[in-house]
Amino acid sequence: MVELVNQKHRIHELDRAEGSTWILILDAGRADVFQEIYEDYEVLADGEYQTMWNNENQNTPNWFKDVFQYAIDGHCFHGGQPIRGIKNIKYDERECFEEVPSVMLYDTWEPPEDADGNYKTPDPASVTSLVEQHLPTHNEVEERLVNLGYKDFHEQDEPSVNMNVVRYLQPHAPYRGLPDFSDHTGEIYAKYTDDEDEFGHEEFREAYIDNYRWGMKHAAELVEILQDWGADDIIVTADHGECLGDCGQFFHSNDCIDVYQVPWLRVEQ
Repeated sequence: MVELVNQKHRIHELDRAEGSTWILILDAGRADVFQEIYEDYEVLADGEYQTMWNNENQNTPNWFKDVFQYAIDGHCFHGGQPIRGIKNIKYDERECFEEVPSVMLYDTWEPPEDADGNYKTPDPASVTSLVEQHLPTHNEVEERLVNLGYKDFHEQDEPSVNMNVVRYLQPHAPYRGLPDFSDHTGEIYAKYTDDEDEFGHEEFREAYIDNYRWGMKHAAELVEILQDWGADDIIVTADHGECLGDCGQFFHSNDCIDVYQVPWLRVEQ
């Protein structure tokens, strides 16, 4: 088996590179499904793809705590709950990023419910709009780099030269195709497992892929916006993968290798 590149190390390499870097996260995005669909989006089709190892981070809070542990000159945009709002999680993105705009703010990891008692799925379009509202002018970026002492920056080997992270909640549950979806593994296993299909019940898989395409569509639109804006480097990746019936598991099981293998697409500029 080919040894995979460590995603955390690659992100830190980018953080020491010149220019403006944007990392677009598709939360819980499996690498194999990403490979199946990304070429359907013209702006992504010619990008440089590889599968990476996410340093064995099983979920989003662990991934952020592991990858971003230092001061970063840039923003972190959340389509779901910021990590700081999760109870019992000792991590605050505001100690690393300059600003942490978010579409939603609530007190638990699970999203709020609608009038019918179903989990609300944040629209990924709202994340793209949030980024547009906060895009700095090039003069603002240049001024920040000057204030950081840009020429001395690399000699001191300190992060960062304008890195921005955008987290789309999709394809993470809740799935818009399964409005009665419950986030309890036992219930999901009983309802969606098909012993004849090692990848999980087809309905469950289709709902996951539908969420993936939903998020990727808006991520691709943001890529075009960032290209027009003048971003130097744009990466589309994921924080972790997902179990879809693999090994009899669902969601973020630590027994499933697909949780730790993530997509990494460097958009062609």
